[in-house]
Order: sequence, then structure tokens, then C-alpha cells
Amino acid sequence: MTLSHHPSESLLAAYAAGVLGEGASLIVAAHLTLCPHCRGAVDQMEALGGALLEEMAPLALAEGALDAVLARLDTPPPPSP
Repeated sequence: MTLSHHPSESLLAAYAAGVLGEGASLIVAAHLTLCPHCRGAVDQMEALGGALLEEMAPLALAEGALDAVLARLDTPPPPSP
């Protein structure tokens, strides 16, 4: 199968960063299964993002952050719309 359309670099970057919605992510993921060129671009973007994260200095958590997260586990989820 020959692909005639490719997602934009910004769409691929959003996919690599994990910020796309479910529908768009599904479409991009389906495209990546058939397109080695775009799959390679996403691999490079993910590697770059990982390298940037590794170079960042760690930040201290706010006091009480663990208690706040654990308290949220006991809160029931909001009702589905």
C-alpha cells in the first residue's frame, strides 16, 4: 500500500509527546504502522524528548504532595457524562 498523505510534523510531535486526544492518537498510530518514514520521525522525537528530560535538574515535590495524591485515591471519580 502506498501512502499519499502524511501527518504534519507538529501532529507527529504532539503524538510523540502524548498530548493528542484518543481519536487523533489512534489515527496517527494506525498511520505509523504503515509508514516507516513517519515512524522514524516519531522515534527521533521521542528520543529527543527523553534526552531533554534526562538533562533537567530534578525538582523537589511540594510539602504534602504525597498526602494529597493518596487522598485523591479515596475520592470517588466524577460521574460519567
